[in-house]
Amino acid sequence: MAATGYVCIVNEAGPTTLHSDTPIPEILIRLSDTNGSFTNAFFFAAGSAKNQMLAVALAAISTQSRVSAWVDPPNNGNTPWTQCYELRVLAS
Repeated sequence: MAATGYVCIVNEAGPTTLHSDTPIPEILIRLSDTNGSFTNAFFFAAGSAKNQMLAVALAAISTQSRVSAWVDPPNNGNTPWTQCYELRVLAS
C-alpha cells in the first residue's frame, strides 16, 4: 500500500500491548482527516520512530494543533490497522 499525506486531527494516542497486529508494544494513533477521507481511524506508528510519533501526537493533542500525517489509507472497517510513517505538528 502506498502512503498518502493528510492533514489530520489527533483524537487519541498511546501504547498498547493488547493487540497483535504489530510488534508489541505498539503505539496507536487515532486520526481524523480534516478533508473527511476518514474519521477516528486507528494507525500504528511504524518502525523505530514510534516513540517520537507518540510525542508528536501528544503535543498535537495538548496544543489542539493539526498534524501532517503520512499513512497507509485505512482499510474498510479500519481493520487491520494500517501504518503511520510520518507525523508532524502543523502551526496554527
